[in-house]
This record gives sequence, C-alpha cells and structure tokens, in this order.
Amino acid sequence: MRDTSWSTVLNSLVLSKCWYVLRVTPFAQSNVQAIRSICTKFLRKGIFPVIPWATWTKPKPLGGLGVLDVALQQSALYFRWVQPLLHPSDSPHILDLLLVMLVNKQNQSAHEQVPLLFPLTRTTGLTKQRTNTVTMIYKSVDCLKRINEPVHLNIATALILPAKAILRPSATVSKSYNTAHMVVLVTLGNIWRAQVRVIFHSTPFTWIDVVQQIKNRLLQLHAQTEIHKQL
Repeated sequence: MRDTSWSTVLNSLVLSKCWYVLRVTPFAQSNVQAIRSICTKFLRKGIFPVIPWATWTKPKPLGGLGVLDVALQQSALYFRWVQPLLHPSDSPHILDLLLVMLVNKQNQSAHEQVPLLFPLTRTTGLTKQRTNTVTMIYKSVDCLKRINEPVHLNIATALILPAKAILRPSATVSKSYNTAHMVVLVTLGNIWRAQVRVIFHSTPFTWIDVVQQIKNRLLQLHAQTEIHKQL
C-alpha cells in the first residue's frame, strides 16, 4: 500500500512539474537519467528488498506500480510535433512548416516523412554531438509500433522511397562499400526510370508488382546513376 501511494505522489507532485519542460525542451539522455535517479532514490527510501525500476514503471494491471517512465513520457509529449509531419494538414500552421523545413534541411530530403519512417536515411552532420528538436522527433517516431502488413503503393510513390532503406547490401560486398557506412542520397527513382504510361498509373501496386514492372522493362535502369557518398 505504501509503495502504491508513493508512486502516486511521484506522478502527481514531482513528475507533473517536469512535463511542460520536457515537452518543449530537448533533453539529452544524461538529463533524463538524472531525473530517473532522483525518482529512484525517492521511491527506494526505506524499502527492502529493492524494487527494480522496471517494476515501478510497469502498469498496475500488469503487476507494476504505475510510475510514469520519464523517457517514454517525453517521447509521448513530443508526438504532438510528429503528427503534423506524418499527416500534413491542408492548412498547416507556421510552426508545422518550420518543422518540415528543419527536418528536410538536416537530412537534405525533399520529403520529411522519409527520414522519420526510415532511420537508415537520417543524417546528423554537425548536430550529432548534441540533442536537438529533430533528435527528439526521431525518438518519438521510433517509439511507435511498426505494423508489418502488406502496403499497396503506386509507382510514383515507390520511386521516391530511399534505396538505402529498401535494398539490402549483398553479403559479398566489402565493408568499405557497406551502405550502413554511407550517406546515400538516392531514391529508387534515381535508379529506375518509369515509362510515361505507368508512372501516373492510379492503381496501387505491391512490391511484387514493382519487381514485375522491372522484369517487364516498364521500369528501366537509368544510363547514369549518381550516388553521393559521405567521404
């Protein structure tokens, strides 16, 4: 009973004071760990044996004590900035437009959804040494559960997908050419060129259909494909 009441006190009187700051300020992992350390000391005072942190943060119906996990709560609070990026509005706010520009500028991308959905395409540049708004947006997106269901794509959509995230490198390729160590600013549209009669086709395609289009030469390899590598 004491443990349950202490978790309620921690959620309502201590952590509730942090949520606004965590929602608008990029906190590094070390800062989150410092907050968690304070919470742990508060909860474990006078308790023996020690209750693991995972038990404290587990939901009560699952046998836990319902303490809010600081890192997960921060990602949940940042999702309000993620939603307009994944589901753009017809009349976006100025802040939404600024976030789009920020994500595209950092990743040199024309489609802000691509680095959000494909972690391999993200670039950090000079920002990798510090936590910024885009970093927090990435963490929030990565907490979402990925649904591995068949996705129907048309040709135009398939061609803007990043080749680095779609094509798996061969096991025989030298490590020096491994795509995991490259910044490949290439989409499938840079590699395959669709014929005019199919690129505007409105019928959805699966990846099997896309491969079949390549076999039928409705998607042709470009004569020259430029691949930009980070030296």
